[in-house]
Formats: sequence, C-alpha cells, structure tokens
Amino acid sequence: MSRNGSLRKKFASAIRWTWSASVSSGTEVTMHACRIARAATGRDKILNSRLDHGLHDTALVSVKPKAEDYGDPDAPNSVPARGRAESFARQCVVASFNNLKSVRKSLQAVSRPD
Repeated sequence: MSRNGSLRKKFASAIRWTWSASVSSGTEVTMHACRIARAATGRDKILNSRLDHGLHDTALVSVKPKAEDYGDPDAPNSVPARGRAESFARQCVVASFNNLKSVRKSLQAVSRPD
C-alpha cells in the first residue's frame, strides 16, 4: 500500500469518515472540503479567508478585490471574482487571513437573524 493510501485510511478512521479520495490540485482539495463541510453541517455558507487556493466558484470570492469593494479588513465584504455569479459571494463569509478579530466579526454577522 502506498504511503498516501495509509495516511488516508488513518485520517478517515480518526474522523469516522468512510470515504476518501486522491486529489492532485488545490482546486480539488478546496472544492471537496467545501462539499464535505456543507454535507456535515447542513449549512450553505462557507468561511473564506481569501487564500489563493482553488479555482472554483466558492474559492474565488474576495480574491484580490479592489480596496473600495473589500471594505474593513476586520469585517470584509464578500466580493465575487469577475465572471462569477453574485450568489456564490452570498454563500461565502469572508474573514481576513490570520486575523482572529475578523473571524469573530464575520461569524457573528452570519449568526444574526436577518
């Protein structure tokens, strides 16, 4: 058995997950992570920290937006990438990378009832 296969089995058994897959790109990893998170939580929204990994619609929110669109670094706006539907931006809660204050504010904003 390959080293990757062994590691996948250990990870899957640690989290009691019966499915695992090999992936070859950041796009595949982040796309599957979003799908698994949605399936596990039953929620549509994803917390996005604006990292440049993944080239799918959920990952391409607030990646290098214009300063006037981005807003406050501690409470950033969800800005869709050019050519992406606004609905994807509404499904993402954006927090600035490595900024705990931003994460807290972003999570509080979505926990408030509309």
